Amino acid sequence: MLNMQVQDLSALRVASVRHVGPYPELAPAFEKVCAWAGQNSLFGPNTRVIGIFHDDPQSTPSAELRSDAAITVESSVESDQTAGVTVIEIQGGRYAVGILKGPYEGLQAAYNWIYREWLPSSGHTEADGPSYEVYLNDAATTPPANLETAIHIPLQK
Repeated sequence: MLNMQVQDLSALRVASVRHVGPYPELAPAFEKVCAWAGQNSLFGPNTRVIGIFHDDPQSTPSAELRSDAAITVESSVESDQTAGVTVIEIQGGRYAVGILKGPYEGLQAAYNWIYREWLPSSGHTEADGPSYEVYLNDAATTPPANLETAIHIPLQK
């Protein structure tokens, strides 16, 4: 389904807004963090928009799923508790990375394939830590069929 690659990645510093509830309802948190970033002139050519997913939707009730809408930021950016924005670090390390091309509605099937097919046959073991998605193009200006999402699954070394 996806062309998976194992990569050693650096940590990422991100400004994030926490969402608790079903993962498909993360959009308002993205709107909030992006509006804050825009007001603070934080968008640049290397800014990445990222969704961080802390819980397994197969074993956690959907009302309790924790996720973060985030954008990468420079080291000078600090948390803004008044705005509900927290600066955190996504751990670096070894990750399985695959790029899904197509609408976001295909993400669940991609995760199912990664965890049920690819991971068990890959010789790798999942590490503790959240998975995350890097949205490689803008959903506001890209047709759904052309969206590209890089899925990152942490692996043990």
